[in-house]
Amino acid sequence: MSYKIGILGCGWLGKALAKHFINKGVQVNASTTTSAKLDELKKLGVSAYRVQVTPVEMLGDVESFFSQLETLVISIPPKLQQQSRAEFLASICVLAEEISKYPSIKKVVYVSSTSVFSNLESVPVYHEDYKFSSIEIEQNPVLKSEFILRAELPFVKVIRFGGLIGDDRHPIYFLAGKSNIKSPEAPINLIQQSDCVSLIDALLVNFNQLEQVYFHGVSTQHPNRRSYYRNKAKKLQLEVPSFDEDSVSTGKLISSQLTAQLLNKHQFQAL
Repeated sequence: MSYKIGILGCGWLGKALAKHFINKGVQVNASTTTSAKLDELKKLGVSAYRVQVTPVEMLGDVESFFSQLETLVISIPPKLQQQSRAEFLASICVLAEEISKYPSIKKVVYVSSTSVFSNLESVPVYHEDYKFSSIEIEQNPVLKSEFILRAELPFVKVIRFGGLIGDDRHPIYFLAGKSNIKSPEAPINLIQQSDCVSLIDALLVNFNQLEQVYFHGVSTQHPNRRSYYRNKAKKLQLEVPSFDEDSVSTGKLISSQLTAQLLNKHQFQAL
């Protein structure tokens, strides 16, 4: 493990990563876009910096954040409801160019999303080695961002996470009591926060020995949406949601089999 790790984007997942590495005795540089969160991050024992990636340039304590890093985790969820596709992709280009200025950085993990895969009525199974068409790449900005980073920084590895859940975060809190929810037969593709942290850790530890570029972080449990969310609501004593049984279910099933095999035979937590 490198003596210092940078976590660009210390949100819900990034903060958990920072805690994990600090507990392992690793030095951590962590970034946030708001000054208000700096003190919160510093209390974890990290070196916290205000850094913002814009479509034009990177702002804040950029050099201080990147200096002396060998390892970088990019955990910046795209905010496509707040910025255009063009702005998001321009920001990724700016980020890639900035990282390339620091030759000390040898390992980069880009946290992406299983939203790069299409939901279809046929409910396809997507593996880590799925080959995207040029049309798919151009149409999906998150997928396009992966290819931009890989083109500029060939040593980048990508891990695509499903829906992130944890003790304080779960879709059922939004779905409880709702009615006419679509796609009742579609399989779920979720992952516990603790699994995300463990997979990123294992990916960094084994980074130089891995030829694989793309990894999936999704639990091996894939019950349909109807049964899973109804059972979860009952367990948490929430109002049980109802589904539109006349709707045509569209979805996908994300396989993490290869990832689990390559990353220390990872065993996923129960959902």
